[in-house]
Formats: sequence, C-alpha cells, structure tokens
Amino acid sequence: MLRNGSGVPLYQRYAKTLAWCAVGAVVVLTLLANLGYAPKLFRLAAQLPGRDFTGHFLLMGALSFFVSTGLASERLLGRRLGVVGTTLILLAALALDEASHLFLSHRAFEWSDLGASYAGVLLFAAVAAWLRSRRTGLDPAPDA
Repeated sequence: MLRNGSGVPLYQRYAKTLAWCAVGAVVVLTLLANLGYAPKLFRLAAQLPGRDFTGHFLLMGALSFFVSTGLASERLLGRRLGVVGTTLILLAALALDEASHLFLSHRAFEWSDLGASYAGVLLFAAVAAWLRSRRTGLDPAPDA
C-alpha cells in the first residue's frame, strides 16, 4: 500500500481533502444562493430531468459520499464518527439550512427539496459504507 512519509495511506489523505473541498463548495454555493444568486448558479439544475430535485439529490449525495469516505474516521468528542455519524450530521445540517429559508424573502422552504437532499445523502452514504466495508482503498483501517 502506498504511504506518504508519515505512514498515512495516500488514499486516506486524499479522501479527507476531497471531503473538505466538497464541504467548502457546498457551503459557498449555499451562501451565494442565500444572497440571491441562485438563478444564476443553478441554470444547469434547471435543465436536468427532475430539475431542482435532481440537483438536490446529486449535490447532497456527492457531498455525503465524500464526507462518508473522507471524514468517517475522524473523532468528535472522543468517539469515531463513522458513516452513520457523518450522515446524521449532514441530515441535521440540511434540515437547518432548509429551515433557514423560512427567514429569507428570496428563498422558499420546500419539503420536496429536503426529501430529495435526504434521499441523496442516504443513498450515497450507503454506497460509501458498502465500499468501505469491502476495503477497496476507502477504509482507513490500518493493514493487519
């Protein structure tokens, strides 16, 4: 297995970096949408089958996959997060984000958006958990 100078497997280092990049990208997109730039940002989503719902599903699903593969081994309050922990954190953050739309005049709270986001998070987290369980290079457990 390829390792960097500190003995950390390279795939683990890149998975964590990709996860934080995905988090950053979604945070920036969310902030820009909350500032009123949503129509300009999401022209691509308007052309997808299912439009906004497909966009929510794919964007939050991709975020879930990267977070589940890159950050599930991190510790919070002394405990390893795991895929379930990272998924629960994402679900809570998405609920808070969607609820914040109630206070923004140019955004609208929609159960369907939240449902599409949740479906993407759960499906892509399940795929990440399956891949980790098969030890395809995404499982950060050390070699025996």
